[in-house]
Parts: sequence; C-alpha cells; structure tokens
Amino acid sequence: MIKVLVKSGDLNCERNLFDEMPVRNEVSFTTLIDGYAKGGDMAAARSLFDQLTHKDLFSWSALMSGYVQNGKPCEAVKAFSEMQDSNLKPDEFIMVNLMSACSQLGCSELAKWIDSYMKN
Repeated sequence: MIKVLVKSGDLNCERNLFDEMPVRNEVSFTTLIDGYAKGGDMAAARSLFDQLTHKDLFSWSALMSGYVQNGKPCEAVKAFSEMQDSNLKPDEFIMVNLMSACSQLGCSELAKWIDSYMKN
C-alpha cells in the first residue's frame, strides 16, 4: 500500500499510513525513504533512515540514490563510507550511485578507486 502511495506522490498520506503501522520492517522504511528522496526531502529521508535499526543494501541504495538525484554527491559519498563501516559489501547499484556522485563532484581519484574496487 505504501508503494502505491509513493508512486502517486502523496507523501503525507504515505507517512500517516506508515506511522499507523503496528509493525514496520526494512521494506516499509526503505519505500518511505525512497519516496522522500524522490520528493526532494532528503532531510526527512535521512531522518527516517537513521531510525532504521537494520540497514540493508536496499536502504543504503535508496539513501545514496536520493542524494545523487538531489544534487548532494558529497552526502552520497559520506553515506557510502558509513555503509563500509557497517561491513556491508556494496552491490552494482550502489557502485553506480557512487560513480554518479563522482561524476557530479569531478573527483577522478575516487572514480579510479571505484573502478579498481569493481574489478576486484
């Protein structure tokens, strides 16, 4: 149901439904994080992300993608660093988000590191 509301762009209704849910899981959190990011509200997306007790690759990807899509590449790189500290191995979607952040930043050194990382 939350996913349908995200697609409709009704974040207020989506948030109300989320707040009334007796049990929330990673999917409901990530869906709402993605909705806030697509709506350009990265502060709300990050706040919700920080409330998530178990952060998986999907939630990290939603956060990083949101930062990249909203012109906040530095925040995307910081999030990647946080994810690495949590001992999660990035997937190809996260690496694409990171490459997009590097492109926005014009940071060739980080891009070279990413390329090397992906080859290993």
